[in-house]
Amino acid sequence: TASSQAPASARLISGTAYEFSPSGTLAQPVAVTPRYDPARLPAGALQSKLVLYKVVNGAWVAVHNSVVDSVAYTVTAPLSSFSIYAVLVNNQFEGNYAGTYMSNPGNPSNFFGSWTATINADGTLTAVADGGFSGSGGVGFAGATNIALGGSGTTPNATINFAGTFSIVGTGVAGNGTWSSNFGDAGMWTGGRIN
Repeated sequence: TASSQAPASARLISGTAYEFSPSGTLAQPVAVTPRYDPARLPAGALQSKLVLYKVVNGAWVAVHNSVVDSVAYTVTAPLSSFSIYAVLVNNQFEGNYAGTYMSNPGNPSNFFGSWTATINADGTLTAVADGGFSGSGGVGFAGATNIALGGSGTTPNATINFAGTFSIVGTGVAGNGTWSSNFGDAGMWTGGRIN
């Protein structure tokens, strides 16, 4: 039955929450295939990132082996116990990112370079900046802060600190912000999700 007890989430696709009852565990997993309305996806959400979720102790937990059919607008996953299930976007920010950074106009150092980052499904981030600096500091992804940024710059004892955010723009994710170094240099960075 349609559930009115589903925990609230910005990633929940409205109209997909169902309660399977009574309580208990199934002897064999059963494939469940709820439909979703693509018009109800949150801004910037990718259909390929949709996953069937289950409520466990009041929180949404992803069901492994979810398969999306973006033509039929369904998500199929094995159900092994009774609970509330729904289709959610599995981390809209997951993916690979790339961008550039450069010094502010008129800066005599004229530092510039590129950066790459990967955001995993669980929200963890790995990132590398090249150019004249060795990387350190953090970049804000989806509201996260103090995420370590490793780098391989060539200037001894130089570090660059990135600050800024990424946000959903249309069907993609774009970001921008500022950077500064421990030597007083500063500038801007831009970039976005590449896949």
